[in-house]
Amino acid sequence: MARLGFTWGETPDVGAAATGLAAKLQVAGWSDRTEDLREFLFLDRAPRDATLDARRKGVDEMLSALSSSTPLATITAPDDELKLAVGSAEKRTEPIYGTRYYAERLPEAPRGAAVDFPAANPYVPISDPAPRNARKARPRASDFGPPAIIDDDPFLRLWHREDRIFGVPRAAALVLLRTAKTGSESALDAVHARLWRSLAADALRDADYASGFSSYDATLAGLDWTLGAGPRGVQMSFGGYDAKLP
Repeated sequence: MARLGFTWGETPDVGAAATGLAAKLQVAGWSDRTEDLREFLFLDRAPRDATLDARRKGVDEMLSALSSSTPLATITAPDDELKLAVGSAEKRTEPIYGTRYYAERLPEAPRGAAVDFPAANPYVPISDPAPRNARKARPRASDFGPPAIIDDDPFLRLWHREDRIFGVPRAAALVLLRTAKTGSESALDAVHARLWRSLAADALRDADYASGFSSYDATLAGLDWTLGAGPRGVQMSFGGYDAKLP
């Protein structure tokens, strides 16, 4: 999934990128060369205009410049569990916020431990996905517009729009079940719709628990879904890599 995200990851908005990079700049070290800071910011989220080989080369250059050092591991857990884990380590108090914590030096030679890996995630694409259409550097006006109706009858209307701009192997399905009983006629209907949505979410969580939290595996594989109810009716959305999107 890390490789898929590196290849097909979407560039975040400016606010999200600034927030994510701010924390990294607190622990990143660089020399007095202004180019070092610029290269660090570029490497974190190289634009997709750059070729994949160019982005991989940048990562390799950064890794080759790193020096080995003792890692810093941060563990957050209830206090009783931490006491069992740290043993005789001294409890300390953070001076600004008063947070209690323990500090313990990691051993130079880590102890081996049996590793029990989980089963393979069935929602991860088994092969490298590829978009049907290449990304367009200069989209035309004809590339935009509403989807086309491909099925229309008294009970169903199906719309479809193929991506010809962004060039990513992802798909999205939006479902709207129109009904006036979700809030368009009265406030009581709106309250009932919210209650129904909460009950449906609880039932789905129970089903997810019975299936071994399969939705968590789907989320790790880049799939997502939403359920809502509003004045227009019941809305459902599904998205992710189209190789595994049901």
